Parts: sequence; C-alpha cells; structure tokens
Amino acid sequence: MGLETVLFGLILLSVPFVPPIVSLARSSRVNSRVRELAEALTEQQRTINKPTRQMAELRQTVPRRGAAGPVPACSECGSVADPTWQPLSH
Repeated sequence: MGLETVLFGLILLSVPFVPPIVSLARSSRVNSRVRELAEALTEQQRTINKPTRQMAELRQTVPRRGAAGPVPACSECGSVADPTWQPLSH
C-alpha cells in the first residue's frame, strides 16, 4: 500500500467525525449568543420596569384632582373662586 492509499483511507475514516465536531462548535457559538441576548433582554426589562414602578409610586403619593379640600373664600369680599374657571383664549 502506498502513502496515497493510507491518506485516502484516513480521510474516508474521518468523514463521519468531522460534521459533528463542526456542528458542536457552531452550536456552542449559537448558545453563547442566545445567552447574551437573554441577558440584554433582562436588562431592558429592568430598564422598562423601573419607570413603571416609579409612576405607580407617584400615583399613590399624589392626591387625586379635587381631593385638595375646600377652596378658601376671599378675605376682602367673601366670594369663593370657581376651581373650574379658565381664561378665554384669543
């Protein structure tokens, strides 16, 4: 047997093993990318949730409109201001 025959035999024997090794390397890279994307998505969700929580807290602490209590009367004439009054726009 010549050297060419031995090399050809080794190449033929390695064919069943090469595709799984290549596939394993590619899947490792894909898994790494999926992990990075999951971390980025988690960070974005935290970024979105922070202002949402802050808005919920503000809604609880800020009184609703009309819950401020009675409107005080004018000290000079005794009339009460209309809280719904708005100036006319031209």
